[in-house]
Amino acid sequence: MVTLNLASNIKKHGFLLSLSILATLSITGLNLFSFKTQQSSPLTQELIKYITLEQTITIKNGDTFFNIISDLGINKKMVSPLIRSVERQYKFNNLQVNNQLKFIISDKNGCKIKNGKTPDNIAIYIDNVILKGSFNNEKNSYEFNKKKQRITTRIKFIEGSLGDILYKNILNSGATSYIAGEYIRLLKNEVNFRKDLKKDTKFRILFKVLENSSGTTLNKGEILYASLSTGKKEYNLYKFKNKKHDDYFLEDGNVIDSAFFTKPIPGARVSSGYGYRIHPITGRKKFHRGIDFAAKKGTSIKAAASGVIYKEAMSRGYGRFIIIKHNNKFSTLYAHMHNFNSNVKIGRYVKKGEIIGYVGNTGLSTAPHLHYEVRQYNVPINPKQINMHSSDTLKGKHLVAFKSQKKRINSIIEDKSKIIIANKQLLNSIKR
Repeated sequence: MVTLNLASNIKKHGFLLSLSILATLSITGLNLFSFKTQQSSPLTQELIKYITLEQTITIKNGDTFFNIISDLGINKKMVSPLIRSVERQYKFNNLQVNNQLKFIISDKNGCKIKNGKTPDNIAIYIDNVILKGSFNNEKNSYEFNKKKQRITTRIKFIEGSLGDILYKNILNSGATSYIAGEYIRLLKNEVNFRKDLKKDTKFRILFKVLENSSGTTLNKGEILYASLSTGKKEYNLYKFKNKKHDDYFLEDGNVIDSAFFTKPIPGARVSSGYGYRIHPITGRKKFHRGIDFAAKKGTSIKAAASGVIYKEAMSRGYGRFIIIKHNNKFSTLYAHMHNFNSNVKIGRYVKKGEIIGYVGNTGLSTAPHLHYEVRQYNVPINPKQINMHSSDTLKGKHLVAFKSQKKRINSIIEDKSKIIIANKQLLNSIKR
């Protein structure tokens, strides 16, 4: 009996205690929620309600002027009328990837406007043009005036440490996204990014860009010099025009990436090698003059080395194919392609790693793949047997010219004041 009463009392008081705790927690929770709401509300409303006064947008692949205007935060009903008004003064047909568009959006007093509202004033900075527009209430549309800007070539020098993310730190130092990406691409064949890079790894980049008078960058930029120091070793790359085309060379005049050729589809499996085999369609023993890379239809195909597009055609055997001529000795062929990249034109110079087309199943082919050939004096050879390093080392007058340019670049890097002089002279201190 005592035991039952004790249990009953514990159950009763335990239940009351639970109610008490729940009530306390509920009140505390409400108070906390109320406090949190009161504290965060003004900041949240500020972020949601107002359009950023000044916006600089880097154009990405697939961007259209309509999509860019739609994402600014202005009244959606005014997007189309705004675009029509702008295009009476300037056509936005070909937006260049990595170029920038600058917008200043304000009310009559030059202040920020609320999200979803119609701005009184909009200024657009693009290429060498400033478009200044004001809203006309009677016409319910904008009226824009066009003013020309001066375009200047600027030489810029940045340096810093790797930190947590190399790409991010290069961007934060003042480079464009293209410069940051190109820097990593240039050095990835010289440096083991996983093993060699430490937080105190130093980078230095000398590059040039086009800017308008408002300071907006108009193009992706071009690296003139790139350096990376791991503490144990330093890599210095210089851009130099060898014969007809620009390339990047090490201090001794050797072209970067001594292997010269890289896989046209990185990471792809070799499904058929160079040499005799049973042809998958004819069933006969036949000599296979290239290497087949297994890949899905639409996979990007990259130029295995820099060179000039010599031929693009369609044949019964190769299907849709491209030939790139790299020098007087070597060329490469890419066959069974689904289609070509839009940049593929006979006579055009392409860089190693640039996308030239996409995997397909055209011609005599049983499944989507890339048939890849390396040719020496137009005769297919085994890619494993070639050594391109010696053929791309600067010699004679080209080496003398390279050393002279390297000396000028080093002089600019050592004395930063010379960058100002170089800008005033519009790159006369650096040969193109």
